[in-house]
Amino acid sequence: MLLKFGQHKLAHSIVVKAMILNCLGFVDSRLYMHSQYFETLPVERLLGSGISASDLTDDVLGRNLDEIYEADSTQLFIKLALKMMRIVNIRTQLLQCDTTNFSVYGDYKHIDGSSAIEITYGHAKEGKDDLQRFGLGIITNQYGIPLFAKTYSGNASDKDTIIEAMKKLQENITFPDDVYYIADSALYSDNNIKSMRKDMEWITRVPSTLNLSKDLLISDLEFKPGNIVHYVINTEAVRNEEVILNEKEHQGRFVIASNDLNLDAKKMLDYYKNQSKVEKGFRFIKDKSFRVSEVYLKKPQRIEALSVVMVLTLMVYSVAEWKLRERLKETGETILDQVKKQTQKPTLKWVFILMRGITEVKIEIDSKVVTQIANMSEVKDKIIRLMGKNCEKYDF
Repeated sequence: MLLKFGQHKLAHSIVVKAMILNCLGFVDSRLYMHSQYFETLPVERLLGSGISASDLTDDVLGRNLDEIYEADSTQLFIKLALKMMRIVNIRTQLLQCDTTNFSVYGDYKHIDGSSAIEITYGHAKEGKDDLQRFGLGIITNQYGIPLFAKTYSGNASDKDTIIEAMKKLQENITFPDDVYYIADSALYSDNNIKSMRKDMEWITRVPSTLNLSKDLLISDLEFKPGNIVHYVINTEAVRNEEVILNEKEHQGRFVIASNDLNLDAKKMLDYYKNQSKVEKGFRFIKDKSFRVSEVYLKKPQRIEALSVVMVLTLMVYSVAEWKLRERLKETGETILDQVKKQTQKPTLKWVFILMRGITEVKIEIDSKVVTQIANMSEVKDKIIRLMGKNCEKYDF
């Protein structure tokens, strides 16, 4: 783990906490903007006594990223994930693995012999082939809470990084229950399947380019009736039934595989479709409302460390969203969503909007300064109460 303090008065944990708060603050997250971001916030209430916005300089933040890198950012994240699992006590059943990449501007030179990732050209998932990039792999549980994070060079192969991430997680975290590793078709290769340990149960999509998959996709299969959702469209479009029938027979199908021969087909499909949770995590990191993924750093080592902070931010967000939903379910309470309907499954992004406006005010009464919280409301009180004492201490 990190040493408690660096070459400044702030503990590394406090600096990371400040960066996460900034990432979740709906503002520009450039590294050198942290001091300005905290100037209008009750810093001592959020970060601790004696801490001011001026302490969060770009130099302090940069050195903190250097320390994260030197401590092995991937191992540090795993240790934090283990601690989170002990505190939150969430049972893990599914482990969803995926990768994405981030394009960066500027010219990055890789130093021979350096263990840092290489910012370079590679397959651009968002279509920006003219920009250099780096990769990020994460593994989440069935609730979208990340348990593993690792950065990769921009030209790294998904087939290699996914299996590496799965093995690394299994080496470091033991789960009390049986778990399924779930990944997209990048996992399905002869080398990957053979290299997995026998006790690793997995589910993946079989690439449609394989002959076996092609044969299955065009074969006549016996389908079981299911629930059909009907949509009504008011239009004068003319249906070409012959074309539609032909396309229906071959489209909308995909092949999934697993090494658990006792897993029934419906459950396998449900588990695989839960892969959307890890994809949701990447959407969060790239969401322009949060701007977590804005990278304005020139050192690959700091980019690696910042990537860990990105996924730590996702961890905080996902755990908080899960906890609030669980508490709403346990108590039978609800809150209004964006369309004014009662819900027990609000997004945390919407909750952040509901919590806007809370501020700390200082009032002088009989020559004594009294600090109070202003702009509270019934729904804000409810949310804070449901989140528990660790959140109440910031607002009451």
